[in-house]
Amino acid sequence: MRTTLNLNDDLVRQAKQRAAAEDRTLTSVIEDALRRLLTIDTTRGQEPYRVPVDTGPRGVRPGIDIDDPRAIRDLLDEEDVEHFLRVQRETARRATP
Repeated sequence: MRTTLNLNDDLVRQAKQRAAAEDRTLTSVIEDALRRLLTIDTTRGQEPYRVPVDTGPRGVRPGIDIDDPRAIRDLLDEEDVEHFLRVQRETARRATP
C-alpha cells in the first residue's frame, strides 16, 4: 500500500542511517518501528492503582473499609484525639509535683 506521510527530518535521517547500517530499506525500518509501537500494551495504567493491603497480623484494623475515604478520615481523627489525650495526660503527670 502506498501512502504519504509528513515526518520529522531528523527522524527520517536517523531511520535512513539505521536502514543503511542494517542493509535494509527505509520502508522495512519504518514498518518494524510501527509494528513495535502497535504491539505495546496500551491497557497498562488505565485501571486505577490499587494500594496493596497486608491483611496479616499488622494489616487493616477490622471494620475499616479502606475503599471508604470517610472511614479512613474518621479513623485518623480518632487516632489524633487518642494521641492528643495521651500527650495531655503525660504533660499533666509531669507538671504535678
